[in-house]
Amino acid sequence: MSVDLSRVGTGDWIVVGLGLLLLIFSFFGWVSSSYASASYSVGGWHNWWWLAPLLVVAVTVVYALQLTMGLLKKEVRPLYLVFAAAGAVLLYIIALIQIFASYSYSASSAAQDALDSVCSGMSGTDLATCKITYGSMLDMGSNSSSGPGFGIWASIVLSIAFLYFVALNAQKAGEKLPFAIPGPKL
Repeated sequence: MSVDLSRVGTGDWIVVGLGLLLLIFSFFGWVSSSYASASYSVGGWHNWWWLAPLLVVAVTVVYALQLTMGLLKKEVRPLYLVFAAAGAVLLYIIALIQIFASYSYSASSAAQDALDSVCSGMSGTDLATCKITYGSMLDMGSNSSSGPGFGIWASIVLSIAFLYFVALNAQKAGEKLPFAIPGPKL
């Protein structure tokens, strides 16, 4: 099978590009924590959050294979890709809710000292995870803080755009969607 890039339209490039951007932003800080002298972040491959970027990568790979080589066209309908992209958006939103519920806090200097003693001897990701986990229990002031980072916000915005363009391209391919997707003819 040969790759025919002449069949790739603007909307198709947008879907593939958004999929790659979402993969990149999965490595950015989803939870950011700042302390007296340092800041830490944890990306999208922490906890169960890796499911959302993995789902986006799967949709992007299947979409690119269908587009460029004609593979998996009979096995994976465009509607399935729309549902998978919608599932990824939902997972990103649930991750943001969990970040707000479990990892957002601010701590006073006394709480900071207690947190430093609990997490002493750790470094890197272990230290960040310890401070995020135990720090959320010490909601006592304002010298240190933790909450959603740039990566999760960018991922949510990009995943909504990803879902839109996957649905728009599925509609263009003749797929019957639950409702019409307004937009340009790409």
